[in-house]
Amino acid sequence: MDYGIKLMKKMNNKYRNNNNQIYSLNYKFDSTSIAGKISGTALDLIKKYNELAKEAHGNGNYVEMEVFRQYAEHYRKIVTEINEKKNQNQNRPQEKRFENQEEAGAPVCNDNAETGENAGNVVEMPVAETVVQSPRREFKVIEISSAEANAAVAAQGETVPAGAEQPKAKRTYRKKANAVRLCADDVLNRDKMVGYHDSYAEAMGKYGLKRGVRGSHARHTTTAQYYRNIKRETERLQNCMKLLQSDVEEAERLLKQTKSEINTEKLQAAKTEAKTALVSKIGSLLGSGKLKEVEQHNRKLCELVTDREQYIDELHEKIQQMEYSHCQQLGEMQQQHQAEVEKLTSKHSSEVTMLNDIIRNAKRWFPMLEARLQMEDQCRRIGFTVEQIGVLLTGKALNFSGSLYSEEHKRKFNVENAEIKVFSDFTKPNQLFLYINRQPIVEWLKKQWNNLRSYKRQMIKY
Repeated sequence: MDYGIKLMKKMNNKYRNNNNQIYSLNYKFDSTSIAGKISGTALDLIKKYNELAKEAHGNGNYVEMEVFRQYAEHYRKIVTEINEKKNQNQNRPQEKRFENQEEAGAPVCNDNAETGENAGNVVEMPVAETVVQSPRREFKVIEISSAEANAAVAAQGETVPAGAEQPKAKRTYRKKANAVRLCADDVLNRDKMVGYHDSYAEAMGKYGLKRGVRGSHARHTTTAQYYRNIKRETERLQNCMKLLQSDVEEAERLLKQTKSEINTEKLQAAKTEAKTALVSKIGSLLGSGKLKEVEQHNRKLCELVTDREQYIDELHEKIQQMEYSHCQQLGEMQQQHQAEVEKLTSKHSSEVTMLNDIIRNAKRWFPMLEARLQMEDQCRRIGFTVEQIGVLLTGKALNFSGSLYSEEHKRKFNVENAEIKVFSDFTKPNQLFLYINRQPIVEWLKKQWNNLRSYKRQMIKY
């Protein structure tokens, strides 16, 4: 943004003469900014940049809003300077006339008050309706000693313990005179950022968006941690499902066992009843006293069988209730898992979209970024280290000895004391090329491959 202001000032210096005099308010400027090239008078440019700042503020792009405000402030200073120069030029003859009258002893009168000559000479500055123009502050760094820092801390009611690390000296900034400067401290300070959060939450409140908690200790979750959390939660749910499945299998096994026991007991009871009936018939025929005892025993057995059947029925009901409860829990856990997966997927999609926007803006603001990334990947595949790649990307020459790998020929070529450097071609903007000994790396590798093939042919001949 500082570069944009400098470019604007450089392009607009043509409205001044050698004596730094301003020509006229009707002079048309050619202003170049992030919005493109805009032509018009200083007043027209002020109005246009205020409209752009208002539009950026409505879109929530506070960085562009601040840039447009800086442009408007620049041309507002130009208008102010034109008006001041005009007033000075108009007041000079009048002041000279006053001095002559005073020397002659004549009464002094104000012509402007009677005739209103300068009533309409000052051009009123347009003011943005919605964008509040804040004054630009420029600063100078002042170092504060540790003793002064301790005195400031003591004045605030804080004490520095003995032996503890002394607080670092803070930097303050002093305004520079007659200079235009866009400082990040004015745009991205703590108060500004809090105001941005408040205004954004107020604007988006109608959509259900709430402001973040002030002083929250929450931290951003990385993509790797996000997938680790999903994997951990999935494993937990799978373990719960396995436990539930084992419980269901155990209940089914108990049900089958109980059914088999019921069938066996019923068969035994039928046999007992048949035996009892046979014995009673025989006893009635024979009149034996032991038959009564057998009948009593059979009745007890029948009561025992009845109690066992009731117990089995109760057990069967409990098993059905457990199955129903397990099914409900399983369904709830599946719904919860699905909701969490959808939530995390939506969050991940928004993060990916945001990252893509950041990369797109970075490529737009820094045209050489993509070319540098491609060159870094090429150097890494050839065989350069991270430190060597850093030297090459700075534009410095690298004296290299070692082996270079060629993906085209699938082999390495040795080199000694070779000069490696990255160049840019003005015929191909936004592109970088790797050279070795003032020769493109691709041609050099091809040459080395041809030399190796010719050497092998000669060895075969001999």
